[in-house]
This record gives sequence, structure tokens and C-alpha cells, in this order.
Amino acid sequence: MMTSESGPARIPADLFWQMVSGVMGIDPSELRPIVQPGSGTPMQITAGAGTGKTTALTLKCLHAVYVEAVPPETIVATTFTKKAARELQSRILSRGQQLVRALRDHLPENAFERLRLIDLNLVRTGTLDSLVQGVLREYKTPRDPPPIPIEPFVARGLLLKEGLFARGRHNDDPLTDYLRRLRGRRWPVGLGSAEKARLLYELRFFCITSGVDTRRYLEQPDLHPGARVAFEALEDFERAMESLRIADYTRLSSLFLERLEKGALKEFARTLRLILVDEYQDTDHLQERIYFGLAAYARLNGGALVVVGDDDQALYRFRGATVGLFRDFVERFEHHFGQRPQRHPLVVNRRSTPEIIQYCQEFVTNDPGYMEGRTPKPPLVPPPGRLDSGVPVYLLVKDGKTAEPLAREVARVIRSVLSREGWSPTPGAEEVSIDHARGSASDIAIIAASAQERGNDNEPTFIGYLRNELDRLGGPPLFNPRGRDFTDVTGLRVLLGLLLEAFDPSGAHCATERLPRDIRDTFEQWRQDARAFTPSPPAHVRPGLHLHQYIESLRDARSSRAEGPRTLLVSEVIYRLVTWLPFFQDDLEGLAYLEVIQRCLSQGESLGRWGSKIAYDTNGPVTGSVREFLWNFLVPLAAGDLELDEELLETLPPNRLSVLTIHQAKGLEYPMVIVDIGSWIKDGHAHPALRYPDRDPDKPNLLARELGPFARYVDEWRTERDARFDDLVRKYFVAASRARQMLLLVAHRGGIAKGTSNVAAWTRRDEEQSLGPRTSFTVTLQ
Repeated sequence: MMTSESGPARIPADLFWQMVSGVMGIDPSELRPIVQPGSGTPMQITAGAGTGKTTALTLKCLHAVYVEAVPPETIVATTFTKKAARELQSRILSRGQQLVRALRDHLPENAFERLRLIDLNLVRTGTLDSLVQGVLREYKTPRDPPPIPIEPFVARGLLLKEGLFARGRHNDDPLTDYLRRLRGRRWPVGLGSAEKARLLYELRFFCITSGVDTRRYLEQPDLHPGARVAFEALEDFERAMESLRIADYTRLSSLFLERLEKGALKEFARTLRLILVDEYQDTDHLQERIYFGLAAYARLNGGALVVVGDDDQALYRFRGATVGLFRDFVERFEHHFGQRPQRHPLVVNRRSTPEIIQYCQEFVTNDPGYMEGRTPKPPLVPPPGRLDSGVPVYLLVKDGKTAEPLAREVARVIRSVLSREGWSPTPGAEEVSIDHARGSASDIAIIAASAQERGNDNEPTFIGYLRNELDRLGGPPLFNPRGRDFTDVTGLRVLLGLLLEAFDPSGAHCATERLPRDIRDTFEQWRQDARAFTPSPPAHVRPGLHLHQYIESLRDARSSRAEGPRTLLVSEVIYRLVTWLPFFQDDLEGLAYLEVIQRCLSQGESLGRWGSKIAYDTNGPVTGSVREFLWNFLVPLAAGDLELDEELLETLPPNRLSVLTIHQAKGLEYPMVIVDIGSWIKDGHAHPALRYPDRDPDKPNLLARELGPFARYVDEWRTERDARFDDLVRKYFVAASRARQMLLLVAHRGGIAKGTSNVAAWTRRDEEQSLGPRTSFTVTLQ
């Protein structure tokens, strides 16, 4: 038996469960069959929404340490997000301390001391990306250090520069046609340089994660002429990363697997005993190979791989995740290792009211076509003996030429719920109101397929109208920094335009670099916004210095030859400039954008000689430093290719109302959830891909169609059409299941009325029209 350095740490299993039930207050009936088999039993746990998968993983870990004497440092637990990793680690530590304290009176002093000295911080918890980076850094060889990690937006910026623009490929017609073919017909015809870089990046991701034999693919006699250009661009991109000693997460994972399979990480892997994997339904084939590689070492120590997930919550097919790996886990593991894992379900939903549980359960089982591809599992149920009942699930529909009438009504509902009087949905119904002693506007979330506040026609969306209406009514304000493109935010455009005016006032560097036209146009718009900006109220970097004087000082700065080039941190310039920009001082979303651009600067440190600095010599700004500033910082921003740090959503102030995409909402929960199930659907012709995808395959389908025959693994069990319908069912199941106490569905009447096919409104894929949500537990508000 393996022991920790402090000696055997075993306690009787019955005593462990006595503590779980009596001290932790956790009902062990559903969890015992999952935990009791021990760390040597491979297992698949199907954990429905709100069923306590974090609790299951916590107890699995604590049972291994305290009952089976498994050393904490031999346990690895990966989660999908950093937030989930922190939550799991926090739960392991707090529950572990609670358990040990409670055991003081049940054990001899020496046995208790051994338990007390066990360090649960040694359990490796984190995302797979963080595990890969940490292990490669910790177990590096002196002559072969791991590359510096870069975020995807930095990688795409480098791909744009080195793969597309360096050899003029952004103007290559065959390449454009090839990428348009991979994107699909349902998108607008235009294909800018930034979009080409994104498509190339997704092509590369598919090839790496699915194990595509690119050599065989490129040897096809009827190969599209643009394909060879695409892969030449990717080769240049890979060479650029290699020369800079940097790598994105995909390349780091590939490197980790390569070293793991060659035995270069044996020092790390040989001690492993228990591998816990959360959100396995969003795993790709590369990640499966990593987990199976780690499991092979764990099995040598009598350990196992345990995966947790729910195919009903698989949302990331568009990022390469393959739900078939979770659906077929038992069979794939058995085929690989010759041992059949156990399968156990978690079905008791302790998050939501019975009405919400019933709605979610009936919605996800409504479509027979979806059920054909769903993992068999019992239905979600409320806790045993729960007799209390919540409010019904409400459906609010409104007519109108736009979504404005619907937004006005939803704003009225929100204001009423937050008021002392409360909201009366129907005559005689119990009023719905926030708990004013403990609650706030941040207890309400608005979840939609898209958080954008303006559509392609530049008209407000439902979210845009809702912001306007709440502002008109005096709040609460929305927190929706992802709802607007970075290049559409006036305050951000002014700030970036001021930087251009300071370091490239005449535009000479932009002209010399021959930037893509769409990027140049964006830069020019930023300049115009900066020139038109009048600081009000005037602020100062130092007494007597105004904004235009500060910009002039940056233009006129010089350095003597004797002391060599002098450098100036761009981040310091930005923090001084924002003193004149109220948007970054008074608006919380401004701070979110400021975090994004500062993150872009820090990531650019590894991309060139000057990093995030502007150098000055006797003639002014050094050309090379300005060139790096343009390509490594401003171009990615102009491409709109950055992502908001999701951790900012965790610090939402109590007076803000959160707007989330369905993907952002995954893993979160709120007392009241408002789900947009069709504000944009006015009739049977509107947005078929988002409501009833009966035609035109999407990007993941097209990539699989083009490259699947040359891949190690592609899930071909579901048809292209079924896969897209499945995505919609899962999205709206996830959205609705975030609600704890109240669920309000909102839509344009055209998206609900008979005759409009809409999966979110319960249309089955074999039906021609929607019958609307079941009325047995849904109250429709006109």
C-alpha cells in the first residue's frame, strides 16, 4: 500500500462516511457507490446539471487520501476553467480540514497527528492547460526548456503577420476561396484578413487535435489549390513560433503528449495514482490521448482514471471538443486497456426548484432525434422528501417590428423584481421579489446565444434595447463588456487613436508596413476619434500639462547618442492617457477593456526585441520598436481578436446585472435567470441556423468533411444535421438549468407562434413547426 511521507493515513471507511453524513451534512446515498470502489477503479460519472459533481470529486479525493492512504501528490484533478479549479481546490482543503478536526475524538493521538500533517495542497488541481505548462516547466531539461506560453489571440496575430501578410497570402484568391469553403455558405461573403487568420488557426487546431496526416492530405490529386497555400502559411507560422521560443496551448499540449509517450516525463508520471477529469464531455482527441497516457502510469501504481461529465452540457464542438469521446468512454477505455470502467450517474439536482428541474428534464428529452445520440441515464430529480415548490416557469412573448417592445417589458419585470413591491406575473399570483436583506441585481442573469448589442445591420439587438431601456429607467446597469466589439467601443477607440497619434502621428509607419486594408481602415477610424475627442473634465498627468501637450511630448521625445536608445513603457503611457478618459474611470466595463489591452501588452513581451516598449534615439521613435508596437499590439486589437478574461465576471458589483452568452454561463448559477429563446426570430425565415439548422453544415462539419478521412479520430456517429440540432438542444438546456429559483423565458411572438420552427421553443427535428413549451409548468405572459 502506498503511504505518504508522514506514514500510513488510513481511517476506516465507515468512520469516513459517518463524518461525511454527520459533520459535513452530505447525504452519502448517491455518492457512496461512486466513492467507495476506491482509487483503483476506472469510472465514468454522468453528472447532470446541479447534481454536485464538485462534491463527488472532493469526496473521491478525500477518500483516496484518508481511507486508502494515497499520497496527495500522486493525485491530479483537471477542470475546464480556472474558476472551477479554484473551487475544487478550495472544497478539497476546506472539507479536508473539517474532516480532520472532526476525527480528533475518534482516533488515537499519534494517528490523528499523522492525518493533521497531510498537506492537501499537494493535490494537483487546475485546467489541463495549466497542468501541461506546469509539468513542462517543472520537468524541463537544461538544454531544452519549454516554449513560453502565449494566448490564442497573440498566436493569431503572429499568424496574420508571418503566415498571411509576410508573403502576400492575404490577397491570394485560391486561399480565400478555400477558407470560404471551410467557413460555410451561411456567412456573409466578405472575408477580411483577421477572419482569414482565425480560419487558418481553426484549421491548424483541427489538424493537431484530431491527428490529421497532413502529408497524405496534401498529396491528393484533386486537392483544392488554396489548401497548399493554407498549409504553407501554417508552416511559416510554426517556424516563427519556434524561432521566438513561444507556443500556444495547442502546441504545448502536443509537445506534452510527445514527451509523455517518449518517456521524457516519466519522473512526473511514474508517481501518479489517481487522475480525476471534470467536464470530460468537452474533451478533444488530443486531450484524450494525454489522459490515457497519464492513466497508463496510474494503473502501474494500482490507480485509475475517473472522468466526470454530462453530454447534455457539451457546448464546445465549435472548438474541437468531441462529445463522442464521453459517450463512448467505457468502450474506448476498455479497448485501450482491457478493463471495463464502472459507470455511475448523479441525478439529484440540489440547485433548482422542482418546476425548473421538470422543465429542463422534459425539454432535453422532448426530441426523439436527440435521445438517439444521448447517453442513457436516469432523469434529473429534486432531493428526496423535498415538498416545497417554487414559482412556475414563465414565458414572456411580445409582438413588434423589432425586439424593443420585448426589451421594455423585460426591463419592467427586472425593475419590479428588484423593487419593494415585487412583480406580479399574473393576477392573484404570489409576488416575485428579491431578498432585499441579502440579494441584489447581480442575482439576476440574462443569458442569450449572443451577447452582442448590435446586429449586422447596426440596429440594436434585444440586449442593446434592454440596456437603453434600463438606462432610461435609472438602472440597474448591465455588465456586458463582451456585448460590443472592441473596435466599436468609443472610449477604447479614442485611447488607441491617441497611441497612434503619439507614436506614428503622420501614419508613415503604417504606410511603410503595408498593413491589410481592413486594419488600416480601423486605424484611420481610431485616429479620427482621437482627433475629435475633447477631454472633459480636463485632467492632468502633472500640473499644467494637458492632453494635447502630453501627446506632443511623446512625439518630440529624443535620446542622445551617448546614452543610447531610451525606452518608454507603453503601459505607463496608457495609464496616463486614461486620466483624460472618463470611460475608463467611471464605467466598470471600461476597466474590463483596460485589462484586455494591458494583457495584450504583457503577452507581446516575447514577440520581439522591444517587447511592449517604444525606443527613442536622437531622431525620435526607433522604427523597429514602433513596427513591433503596431504588429504585436495594435493589429490584434484592430482585428477584434481578443477575449475578455472570464474571471472578471466573478467580481461583479451588486448593482450590476450580468449579461452572459450560454457558453459563459456554463458552470454558473443564479437565483433568477432570464433566457432569450428567440427575441430575434420574427417569422419562419429568420436565422434558420440559430433556430432550426436543417441545411448548410457548420464549420466543424466542414472541417470534418474536408480532413476527417485523414484524421486519427472523427466522431462520425451523428450526421452533420443531427450534430447541429444536438448543439441547440444542449445550449438551451444549459441556459435554463442555470436558474435556482426563477426561470423566465423571453421571445418575440414570431419565434413562438405556431408555424415557426425553433428548437429553443421545443421544435423537434422531425417536425415542421413549433408547438411551444409545455404549458403544464409554463405560464405564458402576453
